[in-house]
Amino acid sequence: MVWSGVQVCVSDGPGSSQMMRCFVIILAVCSQAAAAEPDGFGVNKGLVLHLTFDKAGKQAIDKSPKKNHAAVHNAKFVEKGRFGGAFSLDGKGDYLRVPNSPSIEIRRQLTVAVWVKLHSFNPKGYANENGYIVNKGDDYWWNPAFGLGYSKGAHNALFHIGSPTARRTGIRSLRGVTKLQPGKWYHLVGAYDGAEARLYVNGKLEKTQPFKGLIRADKAPVLLGGGHLGSGEWGNQFTIDATIDSVMIWNRALGDDEVRSVAIGAPVGVPFISRGAKLDRVVLLDGKSVFFGKINNKRYVLTTRRGKIEIPASRVIGIVVHTEDKNDTLRIVLTDSQVLCGKLENQKLEIDMSGSKLSIPFENVEECGYRMSADRSISSRFSGTMVSLRDGQRLLLPEFKTKLHITTGYCKADLPPASIVMIRAADVQCFSHVVILRNGSRFSGVLGPKKWTARAAIGDKLEIGERQLLALTSGGVKSIKPAGGVTMKMLNGDTLYGKLTAKTIAIRTEFGEVSPDAAGVKSIVVSPKGAPPAVMTMWSGAAYRGRFADKQLSLALSPGGPTVKVSSARIASIIWTPLK
Repeated sequence: MVWSGVQVCVSDGPGSSQMMRCFVIILAVCSQAAAAEPDGFGVNKGLVLHLTFDKAGKQAIDKSPKKNHAAVHNAKFVEKGRFGGAFSLDGKGDYLRVPNSPSIEIRRQLTVAVWVKLHSFNPKGYANENGYIVNKGDDYWWNPAFGLGYSKGAHNALFHIGSPTARRTGIRSLRGVTKLQPGKWYHLVGAYDGAEARLYVNGKLEKTQPFKGLIRADKAPVLLGGGHLGSGEWGNQFTIDATIDSVMIWNRALGDDEVRSVAIGAPVGVPFISRGAKLDRVVLLDGKSVFFGKINNKRYVLTTRRGKIEIPASRVIGIVVHTEDKNDTLRIVLTDSQVLCGKLENQKLEIDMSGSKLSIPFENVEECGYRMSADRSISSRFSGTMVSLRDGQRLLLPEFKTKLHITTGYCKADLPPASIVMIRAADVQCFSHVVILRNGSRFSGVLGPKKWTARAAIGDKLEIGERQLLALTSGGVKSIKPAGGVTMKMLNGDTLYGKLTAKTIAIRTEFGEVSPDAAGVKSIVVSPKGAPPAVMTMWSGAAYRGRFADKQLSLALSPGGPTVKVSSARIASIIWTPLK
């Protein structure tokens, strides 16, 4: 290991011999790094490859703890990717190559994700073959261990899992629905949990297929953008003409919510922290210098956008440097899963290694993690309301009392704080959100007001502006139970549960208007293009066909939810469930 560019202070006395002894200890300890098995939090758990493409160069740095760096073969670095830098490929032999390693020889569960903007569909190779954006395979017969890309002929996304038993078998037919268009960014995700393969486009599940068994064993590298498929460096049929960004691979299958959180640009949760079972762990910026010992800091003073915050070290799980954001240099992860962003100015990390005490400036630290223990567990536990923001903060609101509202295509609904289970962003820029209430109702639309404040557990006042909220989650909800007797499904896919407040429902038929008692209604099915558009069936067996006489229906989202006036023209169906 080469030591360079880091100031290290030895506190057990001056003298070159003691400094040399410290270097010997460092080298001995660093040799343990390969044997360490780091763990992660949130969506980053199981991450074995994370290429953010932040800088140009001959190598793309892997931000996962596995350090599977990619060699750049003629690919062009561009400043404006999906998130910061990216690499542009022209399909004429340029690609990125991640050498094979034990961490990417994945056999049981897998998730692959990439952002891609296609320039064209068929730069080289067979016209109707696949374009592999992320590919690991050395089989001549088009059966890689795994591949994520698109069909050059059909222009839709595809995900492939290689069969371990026979060539030319696997999930070649797992293809998406969305027709990809050149010039547009798409987030593609393929996930395999050992029993089912799933394909997502822009965070939405597009295709599933049962498939049991191990993924085919493969010693090939991971290729980004095509390159050579085959152990003999054969051919170049599968190259792509595109810009790629943010390539990620996990050794587990992500769930639907996790896929959505990755698709909106920043994992909703806490950053990855590498932690050991017996010793604290410190990694320097060079990515190679790893120290194990005991961190002795008693407190950290973090300068944030809300002022200075003093944090006892006993509440800290670890610290991760995020150099992509020029305003905030690091993230501090707390035991209750909060994440604080800011700067540790003029502070040093104090670590005791076998009696030698080192003092390392934080500008030289990439990450540090405290050992796993009962008071610093790997489980994320919190009570109250947690908010995740686009700037990386994840903050606890012990008493959430802010009154929010959401404007949809069919109504405007007030959101009493006690009724909210979860809010999550529905797109990268946080233009719209999805809201889940305690009674199971789901709204999607524009969240308001544009700016609101709440009391945070740390740092007191928290101001959240328009398009900053990634997620809001209540930690006290144990279950969601639809209540009220009425299920109202909207044309945009939302579902509302509650009780109609009107005693009668008026339907205008071709013979006149009828207003039967709402208690006698069994169901209403609405087809906006149908003639008539609404069919109301009574428990008595009678049926009325026509259109709603009222432009709005009033629905009380019981229990504890608001009462909303829903546009009758946007209702897909209404189903009554007899109340016991």
